[in-house]
Amino acid sequence: MIAKEYIPIYIALIVLTLIYIKDKRKKKNDDNPMNIARVFDSFILIIILLVLIILSIFK
Repeated sequence: MIAKEYIPIYIALIVLTLIYIKDKRKKKNDDNPMNIARVFDSFILIIILLVLIILSIFK
């Protein structure tokens, strides 16, 4: 499925996504619902990456 070499890349993507979420929360404007949607999209991305990593470890 996923080669072991790609796991550090996924971890780096997760870290960058977490930084992106923190940056969005600092600049958050409550009048704009799109900011909330972006944060949820980021959480969905993290969940997908974690599932891929777990599947690659246990396969």
